[in-house]
Amino acid sequence: MSGPRFPFDEHITEGTGSEATAWIQDSTLEPECKAALSRFVRRFPAQTFTREDDAFLDYMESLDGVRLPPWMRRMRKTLSGFGSGGVHVRFDSLGHESPRAEYVHDIWYTWQLAAWDEELGGLLRDEVKVYTIADWRETLNSYLAIDLADPDNGQILEFSYLTLVDNMSLDEPLREVLSVAFPSYCDMISHIAAVRLPGGEVVEAEEGAG
Repeated sequence: MSGPRFPFDEHITEGTGSEATAWIQDSTLEPECKAALSRFVRRFPAQTFTREDDAFLDYMESLDGVRLPPWMRRMRKTLSGFGSGGVHVRFDSLGHESPRAEYVHDIWYTWQLAAWDEELGGLLRDEVKVYTIADWRETLNSYLAIDLADPDNGQILEFSYLTLVDNMSLDEPLREVLSVAFPSYCDMISHIAAVRLPGGEVVEAEEGAG
């Protein structure tokens, strides 16, 4: 028999753009990171923003069998994204090493920490040693992830699950599929160019608000 449902609403705070800006300014993040997150908020002035608390992040760690790096906790406790679940985002660029860089404008990423099933979690967590934070769910052809093998590595990595499966079948190194998508989590956030809300509405970033 399963235990009680985790009370997500009690551990995710929602706020307006001005409230999110205050979260950022009151945080202990580095000045350049604060600037990137603030730019993100200014580009979507009418949206609802979220941050998560330690209990939420503890729950995700236990659910997915991972230990989040301290820098990741600081980020998510300051600003974790838009509104509630079911949100997709589109980026204006992606690391040039990625085969997806040429058509990143056509990709809508599901914005969600992993919540893996056992099979996928075993592969990505234990073999590839990454933790996914967004994915192109319709195709499995692009995941964004943090590096569990080197928790101090703040880069955001990108890979195709389909290419990963090919490497497995050929007995080739699995981490060879990884490329750098963004130099940091803050940089990734600042490159969000559009959001698709749960009801299907698409909100484009306001130009000139950076």
